[in-house]
Amino acid sequence: MLRAHAEGLTHPILDGKVFDADRSSEKITSVKGEQIDLWYSGKAHTFGGNIQALSAPTGLPLWVSDVESGSVHNLVAAREHVLGQLYWAASYLALPTLAEGGYESAGIGVHTPIKQPPTAGLST
Repeated sequence: MLRAHAEGLTHPILDGKVFDADRSSEKITSVKGEQIDLWYSGKAHTFGGNIQALSAPTGLPLWVSDVESGSVHNLVAAREHVLGQLYWAASYLALPTLAEGGYESAGIGVHTPIKQPPTAGLST
């Protein structure tokens, strides 16, 4: 984050991706008490690993996390690997982070799209 700030970047972009893997299988118990496959991503509907990344506004990768299992949500993986550094950068370097809606409630300095209120019942 210091290098990004020194290079004059206005913000990093946080995103996650589940990369397909067809050789991973390990059963665990979910928070609901059910047996699930650790490497299966319900969101991506595939087996794989979840990787978090920070990019410059131009798309140039700045940092990539270690892989988490596909069943780990992006926000959980980000908390584990990078949110602490992003909070620090937002407060000490005035370097906010942009992220997609899946990171809503990530915390101070991580900006996500604002959900539009429903327009039903509103007069024009």
